[in-house]
Amino acid sequence: MLNEMLQTKGAILIRASAGTGKTYTLTKKVIHLILEEQMNVDEILAVTFTEFASAEMRDRIYSAITEALTSETDPQKKAHLERQRVRFYRNQISTFHGFCMRLIQGYPDVAGLDTEIRVMDAFQQAQFDQQVKTAFYKEHKNHAPLIRLLMRYGQRDVEKTLNSVRDVSEARMEELRTMTADAWLERLKASHERMVTHRDEGYARLRSFVDANPDVLKSGAVLPPTFPSEFESYFTKEGALHGNKMLSRAADPDLKAEAVRLSIEMNEWRAEITGLGEWMMRDDAEILAELNDPDSSSILPDTLSFHAMRDLADVALRWKRYFQAERLRTGKLIFDDLIRITHRMLVDDPEFARAIGAKYRAMVVDEFQDTDAIQWEILSTLRQDPSADLLLVGDVKQSIYEFRGGNVSVMQRVAKTLPHTEFNLGQSWRSSKKLVSEINLIFRHVFPSATERLYEAIAQDLEHPGEVKNANTMEGSVRSFWLPDVFNAKGEPIQRKAGPRSDAEAWSLAHFLRGIADGTVPGYDDIRTLIQSGEKAVGILLPSRKTQWKFEQALRDVGLPFASFSGNEFYKTQVVSDALALIRFLSDAYQNLATAAVFRSPFVGFSDVALVLMRDNASSHVLYNVVRDWGTEPHPELPAEDRLVLDSAIPWLFELRKQVKTVRLSDILTEAFFSRAYLVSE
Repeated sequence: MLNEMLQTKGAILIRASAGTGKTYTLTKKVIHLILEEQMNVDEILAVTFTEFASAEMRDRIYSAITEALTSETDPQKKAHLERQRVRFYRNQISTFHGFCMRLIQGYPDVAGLDTEIRVMDAFQQAQFDQQVKTAFYKEHKNHAPLIRLLMRYGQRDVEKTLNSVRDVSEARMEELRTMTADAWLERLKASHERMVTHRDEGYARLRSFVDANPDVLKSGAVLPPTFPSEFESYFTKEGALHGNKMLSRAADPDLKAEAVRLSIEMNEWRAEITGLGEWMMRDDAEILAELNDPDSSSILPDTLSFHAMRDLADVALRWKRYFQAERLRTGKLIFDDLIRITHRMLVDDPEFARAIGAKYRAMVVDEFQDTDAIQWEILSTLRQDPSADLLLVGDVKQSIYEFRGGNVSVMQRVAKTLPHTEFNLGQSWRSSKKLVSEINLIFRHVFPSATERLYEAIAQDLEHPGEVKNANTMEGSVRSFWLPDVFNAKGEPIQRKAGPRSDAEAWSLAHFLRGIADGTVPGYDDIRTLIQSGEKAVGILLPSRKTQWKFEQALRDVGLPFASFSGNEFYKTQVVSDALALIRFLSDAYQNLATAAVFRSPFVGFSDVALVLMRDNASSHVLYNVVRDWGTEPHPELPAEDRLVLDSAIPWLFELRKQVKTVRLSDILTEAFFSRAYLVSE
């Protein structure tokens, strides 16, 4: 199957369950395009959904190019491979948002931006939103729809709703904002008719079921022949089938469950009809008079819904545009902005789209099941040639981004409308047969159709299925001890302090740490040693500054020294900066700044002189590749001390990168800090 897929031209859709070699297959395709189709690395657009996946793909492809260089004998192909190796820094392998950021930064005039842009993190966005929100209220303090919403529902609920509907299209908001009372009434009438139809159809299904299975009812219990209003008492919560008042105890449990399901289904429509019907029994003129008066005193839910809908759509549209305008004005963007701006750049300027699309001879999309409609339109616009290579890899069972617009319907629609060749990866290389069998059993009920069952993975019999695990997801990666039982030196339980939760947490944590220092809490010998030697041993991260003083006081009470940092100061300390640099390097070794920071830190101790020397004599624009090359080649100009450091650091860093998939990140950092004597050197 792999060879057939590699040789296939045009659009390819690979349905790949977890653990079936999706990344391996995808990477093989990219390598084939470079080695056999003689494409350049910057002619292949590959988008993934995580930085880690992008880094892994880049690493595999670069290694494959380097390996192919050693065995290739054809001079022309060898020269091509060497060019790709040297120019690998120009690769177009990134997350979707990374691609959008490159495009926007490369063409700010097309994007309509006249300021430097950056993507805000969660903390920065919260600060920004607070400032913009204050300005919004000042500018709209006399806006009637906003005033009505705040008076009826309160600021907290209004803001929560405004934020929850920010992904609704502006066209839809405009439609709801301008909807007339006549249109609303017609919609409600149509809804009422649909509800009646659904109710009657539901009753017909229930009636047919009971006629086919009369034993499901108690002796003497009968359903009415039709469903007029006088018989609705049969289906209230107290008397309905789903209240078991009409069901026989001796009936088959599955049949009883089906009767209950059908009854509930019909009863839900009945309840909706009852409420809406009462509202619609009045004269149309009376209803329209209420609907046309936004300040009406009516408390009927359908009247209130109409006014709330129009006001909310009006304010939500203003809210969305106001925040977007401020982000564009200041250059402080969020990830959604990157997608939206890129879409506008390509769709509004076809000539620009053709110019950008012409740069790519092939496109690869990982986790295609999480691609939303706008992202697919971006990709479709870039793919100018319908016969160009396009590899889509996805699995509907692994869709996890619905909360931010990802929709498996995009993958399903593309599978029906786009001319393509389809392959299925069905052999699990990751899990035991028992686990995969259970997963398959579950998803047979989620995806009952024969087509969807193609997604099932067939497990292999692993020789040692329990030995290879991703420890980052194993229980125990985070230890919770906010409210443990605390004992004194005699082993007697200490009464926990009463009061607010934050007081109890502070008190309990302080006594817990005191127990570690005194040796009454077992299992923390390494931390105890650091505490007793006066070293920094434990970090406490708090959600807000308002509880900080409680923890400080609790630590004073038990006699433990501490240092406090407010705001972002903790993250600016050297030890945290070095840890973050190491994490970035492990997730993506092609981040030159992170690599340089790791080599300059106490983890490695490489001199600036050596780094500058490497830069001036580099054969690649990727620092990690340069470091690996210098580690295997003699460079007499490298100072002796730095040569020793390099010989020690390269295998250590290589081993750490191998552990990322199978070892908890916390364990990797612990090993890094202690094995490299970082704490001593600090």
